[in-house]
Amino acid sequence: MSQAQPQNLDKALKHLTLCLEDPCVPGELEVWTKAVWEALEGVRPLLRQHLVLNHEEHFARITEADSEMFRQVTLLKKEDRNILQHFESLADLTKKLLERAPRIEPNEAQLHEEVSALITEGLAFVVQMQRQEIAIRTWLQEAFLRDRGVAD
Repeated sequence: MSQAQPQNLDKALKHLTLCLEDPCVPGELEVWTKAVWEALEGVRPLLRQHLVLNHEEHFARITEADSEMFRQVTLLKKEDRNILQHFESLADLTKKLLERAPRIEPNEAQLHEEVSALITEGLAFVVQMQRQEIAIRTWLQEAFLRDRGVAD
């Protein structure tokens, strides 16, 4: 079974971050939004593959090594679902902005709040993804290295 290459997802997330952080120059709202949309579409398949293959494997290893961590794995799985929902919400927000941008071009300032929301939500998504990766690594290490006391 082939696994998603984490560096590919990492690169896609970094590209998304750069697109979001790139200033939206007046008159370029449509171009900027298209760049964000394309970056999101680059993340989509890698994200799904990474969550399904890599995370599920890690979750299985954690519970196999330490069945007492079932609750933590349940919380990690819930966060994966939250990540997918957050991604879809971000994609919807981007798509709506992409649809509105060409019609409002002369008055792009009217969409300032939507652009700011997209930037904020996009960067929050990237941080959420990074935090989940750190949490999984931490619980995986804990499952294998945790001191369980003296056995009889």
